[in-house]
Amino acid sequence: MKRTLRLLVVLVFFIMLLSACMVTEEIISTSKKADTDLYYVQIKGTGKLIDNYREYTLKGCDIHGTEKNITFISSKPNGGPLKENAFLCLYIKKSKDDSSPEVVSYEEVKEEQLPQIVKDKLGIR
Repeated sequence: MKRTLRLLVVLVFFIMLLSACMVTEEIISTSKKADTDLYYVQIKGTGKLIDNYREYTLKGCDIHGTEKNITFISSKPNGGPLKENAFLCLYIKKSKDDSSPEVVSYEEVKEEQLPQIVKDKLGIR
């Protein structure tokens, strides 16, 4: 009985520890996205292979219709290219010097999720 109780206590402890790690990772991810601007891009081409990363420079547009060229590095394993024609939402760190925006994160979005002004600016029908 004592052995079963000890095993149960250890199991509960590890579950709590694992949960805490997952929550911490989510908090870190969310804090990176804080104080960022959202820009949308459509993947065109395979980018430029640099070491095991791919660098893309694409025209992006925010929800106000502001356009800018944005350079970012993909995080796919082994430097594989991103999916052609996929849409990404880029989280760009706000800065006083807007000449070199820093992309802190990105995620793929569906065409239906794009604001209409973004679709118009990116030439999506």
